[in-house]
Parts: sequence; C-alpha cells; structure tokens
Amino acid sequence: MKKILYLIVAAGIIWGSCSVPPINEPIWLNKQNRLNEASFPLSFKIEGEAWEAILYSSIQPILLTGTFRSGMLDLEFPQGTKIIAGPANLVVYNGKKTFYYPIWIDLDSCRIDQVEFRSPKTVNTDSVLRHQQLLYKIDEVGNLRKMNNDAWFEEQEIELEEKAGVYQTKLEDPLKSFYVQSGSPVEIPFELIYIEGVANRELVAGPMVDKYGNLLADGTLVKVELRNGSKTWLRELYSKNGVAKMTLEKGLFRKCEALAKVYQVQSKVIKI
Repeated sequence: MKKILYLIVAAGIIWGSCSVPPINEPIWLNKQNRLNEASFPLSFKIEGEAWEAILYSSIQPILLTGTFRSGMLDLEFPQGTKIIAGPANLVVYNGKKTFYYPIWIDLDSCRIDQVEFRSPKTVNTDSVLRHQQLLYKIDEVGNLRKMNNDAWFEEQEIELEEKAGVYQTKLEDPLKSFYVQSGSPVEIPFELIYIEGVANRELVAGPMVDKYGNLLADGTLVKVELRNGSKTWLRELYSKNGVAKMTLEKGLFRKCEALAKVYQVQSKVIKI
C-alpha cells in the first residue's frame, strides 16, 4: 500500500512540474553584436510584461529603460549616461529566468582632449636639458582615442632652453608647467667686506652663476667654513639672487681662515 501511495505522490509532482509552461527566451528583433547610442532602442518580442534589462560594461552596470507595447519590449539607453567602450553583456531577465547577450560597445562622438605628460618635471642645467614627452587622446567619458597617426600614444624627446625659469606647455593649465633650474656655480666669488662706520663686517659669497649664466637658485645651501688652527666652525647660509651673506660681529673669528662651498665647488681661502 505504501508503495502505491509513493507512486501516486511522485506522479503528482512530475505532472505538476510538467504543467508549468516554460519561459521562452525573448526574441531580439534588431539584434546587433556591436552597439552605440544610435543603436537604441533595442526591440524584443516577449511573453509577459515583467521584463527588465541591464547593460554591464567593463566597469559599470547600466539599468536600461523599458517600454512595453503588445508583446514587445523596447529598451532605451538612459539620457545623459556615458559608457566605456569595449566588451559588455546585455542581461534581460524577468525574475524567473535570465538571458545573456555578449556584445561590444563602440565609441560615440564626444569631446576629445589631448593629454600631455613630460618627464622630469624639473631639470637642472647640470644634467641633460631634454624632456621625454608622451601624448595621448582621451574623450570625456574616459575612452582612449587613437592619435592622428593611428597609434594610441606618441612619444618624442624635446630639447629645452638653457635659461632658468618656469615654462608652460599650456597657457590655460598651470599644472602643466615645468622648471629649468640653474646648476652648480662655475666659481664662488668670496670676499670680506668692511662697511665704513660699522664695526661689523660681512662675508659675501657671490654673485654665483652656472655655466649658462643663470644665477644660483634661491635657497641653495652655501656652507662657510671658518678655521683657526685645530678648530673649525661651520655656518650654513641660503642664497638669494645668487648671493649669500654672513655678518661677522666685532671680535669674532679673528685670525680665522674662511672659505665657501656649494655642492662640489669651493671658493678661495680668505683671512679674517
């Protein structure tokens, strides 16, 4: 008896599952493997009205707007939404069944900017006065666009001027500026100056210029060594307009020898 009962229950389950009508896949009437904004609306023949669709690009999901009309579903791309080009998946679902359509998103026309990178940001006249320039194009969405020569990037070397200063590659974009900084001084003029009517004296290093005649950069460290026998004093100064000064109060460092240093360059020795 139990076996008969089990058979009846199993038959009922099988009959019930078979009686549920299958969900037919929507028919994509204007199917395309490559889409852009002009491809919309996407038209599907459907059964029922509880269908939705999401377009999954490489970095973002976009919920498409659906319009139902007598067994048809029209999918529209949301206005104002931008999308990254490349491989994508169109997903159409109704809560019970999901269908996937691999597609490719093509580029649409929009504003394109040329981007420039230069390296290094600051060059020194002691080194090679040359920039590596990298150019590429990107649109307002973030898609890379090809350059005029059909390449993705352009690279070239640019010779720079020998004059120290700030240079702009784009007038409207100060962040694109680069700097040519003066190099090591060719020599360090160094002297002790007596000021008439004043007891104090001044040690003056400068004016100092590099091999192209650029004044030493402001804030460059200038070291002054003062020696008296076995004793040595070190003073650190900072240049301004190519000159560094140190005041010697009356009676200090008498009979000392002094010299100034900038990087590997040093001045003559003078006696105080």
